[in-house]
Amino acid sequence: MILVYRVIIHAAAPEDEEAALERVRAVLGAAGILASELRVEDGPDDARFLHIEAPLEAPSAYHAAHVSGPELYGPLLAEAGLEQESLTLAADRVSEPAA
Repeated sequence: MILVYRVIIHAAAPEDEEAALERVRAVLGAAGILASELRVEDGPDDARFLHIEAPLEAPSAYHAAHVSGPELYGPLLAEAGLEQESLTLAADRVSEPAA
C-alpha cells in the first residue's frame, strides 16, 4: 500500500542562504514538487540549515526517509547546489489508507 508522507529534509545552509532557497524552490518546481515549507533555521553550535518539507508517496515512513526520499530529493538538491553529506531526512504520514 502506497501512502503520502511528509518528508522533512535538513541540509547545511550555504553562505548565500536566500539564493539557495530560490534555487531549491526552482529545482523542486521544475520537478513538479511543491514544498509545503522552505526556510532557513538556526541549528546547534551556531549552524544554519535549510528546512524543507515536501510530499512523497512511499510504502512506509522508513522507505520514504531512507530509500525513495534520498533517491528523489538527493539529486534534486544536489542540482540546487546543496552538499549531499549534510542531508538528513525524516518522514511522517500525512494520509490515511483508504478503507
